[in-house]
Amino acid sequence: MKNILYFFLVLIVSFSCSDKKEEKNFEERKIIERIINEKIYGLSKSKMMKTAEFANIIVNENFDYSKIEKISDSIISNREFYFSISDTLVNIDKSSSLYKTAMNQFVFVPIEDSTTSKVLHIEDLVIKSNLKRVNNKDQLESNYFLGKFKLSRVIYEKGRERALVFMFTEDTPFLFPVVLLEKHNNEWEIK
Repeated sequence: MKNILYFFLVLIVSFSCSDKKEEKNFEERKIIERIINEKIYGLSKSKMMKTAEFANIIVNENFDYSKIEKISDSIISNREFYFSISDTLVNIDKSSSLYKTAMNQFVFVPIEDSTTSKVLHIEDLVIKSNLKRVNNKDQLESNYFLGKFKLSRVIYEKGRERALVFMFTEDTPFLFPVVLLEKHNNEWEIK
């Protein structure tokens, strides 16, 4: 009888741990999706503004500059954009100046739960339909390549209401490659 109770106790604990791990994986995946769909896809606007097509619209003498946002959004939503991303979420060296600067800048107290690199299963991500992943920009004949990116593991703050992700790129360097997210109504938002 004692062995049966012990068995069920172990079974319950293992299911509980498994559920927590799945929840963390799901949450990390949702954060990465948000960064790809907003931060990386957001680069499409600056790419679009540099095209001849957009220049021709603006040159039109009847162009209403108050509609520039709406027009660019319309053009962007009808185009395919491409990006390349590492299939590994990297661990950030906690002794690096970049890490320390980010922690100070955002007054961030991290919890210790994402200390190793992790494979990013890109096929499981839900990304915008006109945003396509490619392995190499050399495969393209398009000017709509947004960059080659590498993301860090998600670093959560105590309470899991804020998170940081380091975002590195070779093609479009960022001044400060850190994305801050905050959780509101159970949804992660980029700040």
